[in-house]
Order: sequence, then C-alpha cells, then structure tokens
Amino acid sequence: MIARTALNQATDSAFGDYGDLKKEGGDRALLTAAENGFRAYLKAYPGGAYAASARGLLRRAFWLGQDRQKLLGEYIAQFAEKDASKRNLSLVDLVQEIDIKLFGDLGPDDTSDPELLAVILLREMRYYDEESLADPKFAPISRASIDALRGQFAGREDLFNYVLAAHAYYVEKNPAAVLKLIPANAGGSGYLAYSRQLLRAVALDGANDPGARGALIAALGAAQQPFQKGTAELGLAMHLERAKALDLVFASGSPINDPEIREILLRYTAGQPLLRSRASAKGAPESERNIALYTLLYKQLTRGDYAGFVKDSALVPANAKRIAADDYQTPRYSEVAIFNWAGSRDFACPALRTTASTLAANPKDPRGLLCLGEFVRLHGMDPDFYGVTEYLDEPRGKDELGGSPSLFPGKRVSRLDVYKAIIANPAAGPENRAYALHRAIRCYAPSGNNGCDGSEQSQAQRKAWFQQLKREFPTSPWAKKLNVYW
Repeated sequence: MIARTALNQATDSAFGDYGDLKKEGGDRALLTAAENGFRAYLKAYPGGAYAASARGLLRRAFWLGQDRQKLLGEYIAQFAEKDASKRNLSLVDLVQEIDIKLFGDLGPDDTSDPELLAVILLREMRYYDEESLADPKFAPISRASIDALRGQFAGREDLFNYVLAAHAYYVEKNPAAVLKLIPANAGGSGYLAYSRQLLRAVALDGANDPGARGALIAALGAAQQPFQKGTAELGLAMHLERAKALDLVFASGSPINDPEIREILLRYTAGQPLLRSRASAKGAPESERNIALYTLLYKQLTRGDYAGFVKDSALVPANAKRIAADDYQTPRYSEVAIFNWAGSRDFACPALRTTASTLAANPKDPRGLLCLGEFVRLHGMDPDFYGVTEYLDEPRGKDELGGSPSLFPGKRVSRLDVYKAIIANPAAGPENRAYALHRAIRCYAPSGNNGCDGSEQSQAQRKAWFQQLKREFPTSPWAKKLNVYW
C-alpha cells in the first residue's frame, strides 16, 4: 500500500493541464519509492496474492517515469510468462497495452528479444501505397536491413524465416519466394506455426497454385487461437471473390461466418441473384438480410433497373422502421424502410414504387427522373454523402476484400446529368424544366463544389442556368426561391 500511495502521488505530477503525459514523466523520487516498494514486495512474497498486481503496477511506474528500457523489459518478461495466473492481464489486453504505451516508439535497434523484434520488423514492412515503395521517407524496411539482424534470431531461425517470408509476400510481391522459405508440412505448433501455415496458403493463392483453396480451408480448420479464424476466413473469402465463386461464401455450411467479411462482399461485389437470395434467406441474420436488400434496391434504382426494383421492393416489410437519428451503431446502408418512401409535397412526387413503375415503362420520363432525384437527394445518396455511398459505391483497392469488379451491372445514374437532359428537352414541360434548372444550380450549394456527381461545371455555366431560369420561367416558384447561384 505504501508503494501504491507513492505511485498515486507520482501520477498527479506526471500529466499536463490537458491530460497529456509530460515528456519528463512524473516525480522521480516518488516513482523510485514506488518501484522499490513493489520490488520489495515481490522479493518477500514472490508467490503472494498481489504479485501479479505488483508487476502490473511496476509497468505503470516505468511508463509514468518514461523509462522505456525498464518498461520494455517488463513487457518481454510478461509475454514470456507461460503461467497466466502470474500476469495481471490477458495476453490480448497485454498486446493492447504495449501498443498504446510503448510500441509506437520502438525501432529494430531497441530490443534483441526475437519475438518483439519480429513484431517490430513486421510493422516496419507497412507502407501506404505502391508509390511509397519508391519513396525513401515512406518506404518499408528493406530485405538487406532485415538480413543484418539475422544474428538476433540465433536459435529462432524458424521465426526469422517467417519474417523473411512476410517481407517477400507483402513488400517484394514474390509469393514464389515464400514457398521456398516456408516448405509444405513445416510442422510445429502455436502462433508461429499457424502464421507460417496461413502465409504459405495465401502465397499459394498469390501464385495461382491449384492447391491454394485446399490450403486456405486447411488453415481455417486449424485456427484455434484468438483472431486466427477471422484472418483465415478473410484469406479464403478473398480467394473465392477473385475466383468469382462468391456463392460459396454464402452457401449452406460455409466456413466463412464473420459478419463484416460477408457484408463487405454483399455491398461491393455481389450481383443481383446473390443479393436477392440473401435478402430473402430465412436463416440469415436480420442485419445481413437488410444489408443485402438495401444494396439490391439501392443499386437497382441508381443503375436504372427500375423493373427489378418494382419487383424486389416487395421484400421490404410494410412496417419496416426507420433508424433513429441518434443510433450510431446501425449502419445507414441497412435502413430498408426508406424504400417505402411515400413521395414529396414541395415538388409533387408520388410514392417511390409508383415512380419506379413509371420509369420501368419509360426510363426517360422527366417527372419520374426528377422524383427519383428527389428520393436520392432527400435520403443522402449523393456521391459526397459519406455514410451510404461511401460504403456502396466507393471503389476499394484491388488487394482488399471487395476490390474485385462488381457483379452488379450498370453505371450509377448522375443526378446532374438527369437535370441537364431535362433542361435541354423542350418537351419535358415548363414545371419540370424549371425545377431541373433550380436543382442543377443547387448541386453547387453552398460551397461551389458539385455534390450531385462530382463533375465540374464552370461558374459561367451555372450563371447561364440561373439566367435561363429567371428568363424563361419567371413565375415559377423555383425561380422565385432562387436568388443566387454558386
């Protein structure tokens, strides 16, 4: 208790006015007293009831004192401890702690512990994009730099070879080199053995080896420890996506059960048949059904499949509920209730299904297109509205899950293109043309940037639309409401 009191007092002096840890840390005398007290307890009672707690508090004392080497030594000792009862945290929580307290400041020269050094080297392989590979400031660690540390891995050649294999795969983009560094049936147990097995499986996939799928399935079957199963599911899902075998991900008995993996594939890659199937699958979780149905209906409307929308919108329950404004947990791209839209009064539009039926009969119907634009506008479906389109239309990287070309046909309809077509069509009628002018100009409100489709129209063009609205439709409420252009 004396040591804890000293530590608490030191805590008061360790932080600045804004809650940030001071560079010099807390009061040295108090922190030294705390350290001595905890060490005295551990010496007197190495198996005491508070031994694990004392070691945890030692780490806190070293952190408050910014003593990186002592703190690092404690983490290494904690990770090496096989008896969970002698740790005050689970391994997962310990990983999170070192990541927050110390790991970001560590480099390859800060430790000779093989396991921690391997983790640091894996981190140093990260890079932002392909351009970073050629930029010395942002480039990942080189193979030569890793080779220079070979001596630190004496007795742990299996771990060193894994680090080299990871560099070959992620940095050098050379899956064939991975297969040489990690032979088949390498054996072993534990985290490293599993990591080697999974890396070899994804390397087989990268090399287009026919045995890749079997290796990925075997790795998934071998997953036992935290996070292993999800990683293996991701590898198999990416393989099936690239192989255009997406149906196998969602087949009965599929080993890929991670909700986020399944949802990403539905949102970005799935075609209409799969979306329709998952939207009506009685055994699927409600969240998955809603995301599949929302994606299906959203893409049908924004890609011109109006007849398909009329048919599939019957899957939306009549009593479907809107998501509460303060519900930040439920994704907006699962809010199927919006497709029960009853229409608008300001610019008179019928129910959404009626509008879709009109467009199914005549895809160029001016009123139907304007009302579809109203639905898109009022429900935040424009390209710059992050929260819906960000998760359904924004392309993903080719090396990411969901990065394969979408199996959903068609190109997204541009709201501004609709307005321009109606403006140029005298047969569209004065009310429709006036509203199209009004909305085309307001695509640039209030910043002067186009929020309707991201294309660029000159200010001179927006001025011309404004003058045309005032000149040709002076009595229109839309001309009267608009006093500026952007």
